[in-house]
Amino acid sequence: MADWQRLTATEQLTAHLRGELLRGRWTGTMPGVQRLAAEFSVNCKTAETTLQALEHC
Repeated sequence: MADWQRLTATEQLTAHLRGELLRGRWTGTMPGVQRLAAEFSVNCKTAETTLQALEHC
């Protein structure tokens, strides 16, 4: 049986946004915390932590 991994909302959103960046969804500046939080139905802290994680990749 395979090992299951649970990802936090931040980890899921980070993976999703990383994929979107690689596909060229945004050119120039990414949306801010408020817009990402609203678009993905997460709180602002999750969106902020996600953007910080992307900066360190």
